Amino acid sequence: MTVQPNPRKNTWLMGLISALVVAGGIGYLVVSSIGDGSALEYFKDVHEAVDGSTKWVGRKLRMRGNVIAGTIQKKKGSLDYRFALYTKNRWVEVKYRGLVPDAFKDCAEVVVKGELTAPDRFNAHTITAKCPSKYEEKTRLKGCGTQLKTAVLTARSKSKTSVN
Repeated sequence: MTVQPNPRKNTWLMGLISALVVAGGIGYLVVSSIGDGSALEYFKDVHEAVDGSTKWVGRKLRMRGNVIAGTIQKKKGSLDYRFALYTKNRWVEVKYRGLVPDAFKDCAEVVVKGELTAPDRFNAHTITAKCPSKYEEKTRLKGCGTQLKTAVLTARSKSKTSVN
């Protein structure tokens, strides 16, 4: 006499193994996405992050804004940059060390990734510059923040730090 395997027992076991594999895969995706901290970053425009409070100070951020014309400074013989970004008449001073994209220039729309170290200071680790189309050129030139340039340069002259 031969013993027949129980088909219900095999079906239940295969279902359990499948559920464990799926749960393990989901767990791995969750852990790997928050492991480097990128899932915990906020994306803000300059006027949202620099709102007069210290709410965003010390947090990882991706911040979008336009480069204020005339504020880009590069330290001679290095890759140290300093520039100001703004949206809606709020601005922030950005420090960055590294290579900059070709599209990085006055008035460019830029996304910086890093940390707000003070209500008006940002240390960037990466820069991404939007490449405007020829149809957006007039709009881009309107977004230069020239009305804020004097405030930025005055604040720089009062601070003791320099990029040069």
